[in-house]
Amino acid sequence: HALFVEKPGIPAKDAVAMAWLYPDPGLRGLGRFCPTFAELADMGYDVVAGSHKHGYWGPFHSRTDEYDPVGKPKYFFQISLEDTYDLDIDIGPDRPGRGKVLGTEGYAWAESCWNFFDYMYRSLPRTCAIAEIAWTNPKPRSYADFYARMQTHARRLRAMKIPCAPVDPPGSKRKVPANQRQDAQ
Repeated sequence: HALFVEKPGIPAKDAVAMAWLYPDPGLRGLGRFCPTFAELADMGYDVVAGSHKHGYWGPFHSRTDEYDPVGKPKYFFQISLEDTYDLDIDIGPDRPGRGKVLGTEGYAWAESCWNFFDYMYRSLPRTCAIAEIAWTNPKPRSYADFYARMQTHARRLRAMKIPCAPVDPPGSKRKVPANQRQDAQ
């Protein structure tokens, strides 16, 4: 979104937009245009779709993790695996941007991870959820089915000594009041 906040007016033919920050009503209120990936696609941009509320690996998971080197900073909201799996990158058949979403991603900023173990622990199993979102039909997807498969895969990862956070059970989604949801398409 920096392209719209810092350099408005870049033609769609000259850029692929990475949408990772869902619009903050406060930014829009200040006149800073921060579109969703669906809005960017509707404007004609090819888009890598994402959301800091679904695919950002900096925050800890929503449950109390056994690994927590520095405590949970108060400015990070917590993202469960179910929150990650809930990302919907399908913008619908009737929108002008149909076909402009190239894929999705998960991401972490280096300042939020202490070392390679920390990065891997925060990334897995979330990366598996993002991969399934990117590589499967958008609907119907079932978190309960993914949870069952991920339980087995997490055991496999740990057996290979790959750090992997606990697999959050169904019902662990962040509770956001309907009037505060910012990620509705």
